[in-house]
Amino acid sequence: MRKLLFNQHPIAVIEGQLSKELLDAVLQGQAIAQSVEVTLQANDDTQNLEVALRAKLQGSRVKVVGSTELDVAELGYAGGVAQLKQLAGLASISTLVPVTFELAFDL
Repeated sequence: MRKLLFNQHPIAVIEGQLSKELLDAVLQGQAIAQSVEVTLQANDDTQNLEVALRAKLQGSRVKVVGSTELDVAELGYAGGVAQLKQLAGLASISTLVPVTFELAFDL
């Protein structure tokens, strides 16, 4: 799978910003849920995504959890997915995949 999908471009970069208001609320102990627009760069393509974020203070860290769905065909991975489908002998493989991430920021 790695060779078919990620051999030439194995790294993805996601960029976004948390507002000062969100960060201030989290630092005051509030758990926050908010949608944030981010930019994803993968496979020599760039895509804007809306990501659902949850942020809260955990000890001396701000913990941020995000989730979204991503159509990998829009990032140029359709050919690799088709090859995987053929190798696995499947009738279909969805190109829509869930993406989650968890970040911890030390204060």
